[in-house]
Amino acid sequence: TRAREVLERGLAVRPGDADLLAIRAMVRLWFDRDLVGARRDAEAALAARPTLAVTQQTMQHVLAAEGKLDSALLANRLALQFDPTYARLVTD
Repeated sequence: TRAREVLERGLAVRPGDADLLAIRAMVRLWFDRDLVGARRDAEAALAARPTLAVTQQTMQHVLAAEGKLDSALLANRLALQFDPTYARLVTD
């Protein structure tokens, strides 16, 4: 799709961009059902910016999909710790 092409072009220009890696992780998880690829991108996003709430939330979704619910809850708490205004997005 066009959105995926734009995402890949963005990553070609900025391969370590945490936001773009987090988005690609979610696309892989939700649309491609590629848990391995989603985890790889989520880990790369976390390595790039571990204190960014969206990278923690992305890892939360990956961990939940893997059935690691305690770890997913911890990632959720970290996201809220790093950005308390993020609470609305992860609890609605």
